[in-house]
Amino acid sequence: MPGQWWDTLLSVVKNPYVTNLVSAWLGFFSYRIYRYARSSRGQLSGTWYGEVFDESGQIVKYDLYRVKHSRENLFVTGRRLYPESQQHRTWDFQGVYRDRTVSGHYKSIDPRVKSLGAVLLIADDRGELLRGFFMTISSGSTEPGKLRVLLQKV
Repeated sequence: MPGQWWDTLLSVVKNPYVTNLVSAWLGFFSYRIYRYARSSRGQLSGTWYGEVFDESGQIVKYDLYRVKHSRENLFVTGRRLYPESQQHRTWDFQGVYRDRTVSGHYKSIDPRVKSLGAVLLIADDRGELLRGFFMTISSGSTEPGKLRVLLQKV
């Protein structure tokens, strides 16, 4: 009996349309897996936990970040964990990592939330802790403000 299903399989594989379709499918998904692996292999890639401090040093916000690091490029999606009234906030960040320094800009994914600014962070020797500042303009203000931030790799 094994010869019967084997003969059927061979007749299907010999069909050029099936072979082309399967080859295209394998090529497409192989390329996508390759791109994903390449984009997420940098030192800073992974999940990061962030604490944002006010001027007096009190923690005012907690955030969670998903980082893709490829060569010098950083692509980050962030989500607010605390305060609860801001848990709906998410944003994208694009920047570079060069000489232990992260610099770039972020903006809210939701156009109704006016969150936009710049980031400057310095990495520790192991690349598992980032310290620095978010610079932003608060609603109703004409002067940029800065908030101290500490990010730790989870």
